[in-house]
Amino acid sequence: MTDPRVLHRVYKRELARLEQRIKDGTQRRCFGVGFLESKEIQQIDDTQKLFVFGSLMEAGSDTSRVTIGQIIAGAICYPDWVVKARRQLDSVCGANAERLPQWEDRSLLPYITAVVKEGFRWRPNIAEIGAPTALTRDDEYEGYRFPKGTIFTWNAWAIALNPDEYEEPERFWPDRFLNDDLDNALKGHWAFGPGMSC
Repeated sequence: MTDPRVLHRVYKRELARLEQRIKDGTQRRCFGVGFLESKEIQQIDDTQKLFVFGSLMEAGSDTSRVTIGQIIAGAICYPDWVVKARRQLDSVCGANAERLPQWEDRSLLPYITAVVKEGFRWRPNIAEIGAPTALTRDDEYEGYRFPKGTIFTWNAWAIALNPDEYEEPERFWPDRFLNDDLDNALKGHWAFGPGMSC
């Protein structure tokens, strides 16, 4: 486990860098800039401020790291799709990776989008059980009535690996999303949650 003092130094250093870029006029708009400009920032102490920024850094790095690790595992277990992904990347970025893909290239890289979606679906390790959500009003589902305040969670693994939902669910197979589901946020992204409860 990382020593809290080390984390404190890292978070403090990154916050200082952000504040310096704001002062220099080189920082683009982001959550951190908005947060530092907000009235709420005046109501919290330095430790709480560092906790907010540190939590964001940790959450962002963990989710990316885990997903990339799962995609690499998918490439090792099911290497057949890797050639197709490489071919598409090479066609956009050059055979020798002359440049990295940009957000503007997304429409030219549908297979890469499918790979990312399959990474989220295949092993939803970000939130296997799902974060609890509560109803904000009474609701009914399949004849069951649920009062406002009922807390729900979901099993992301059961959804992601459901053979009624996905053909060959244990297989890492990006091609499954090369259809209307490619840009459908409700397919393959359950690890991030089911959306807002009613």
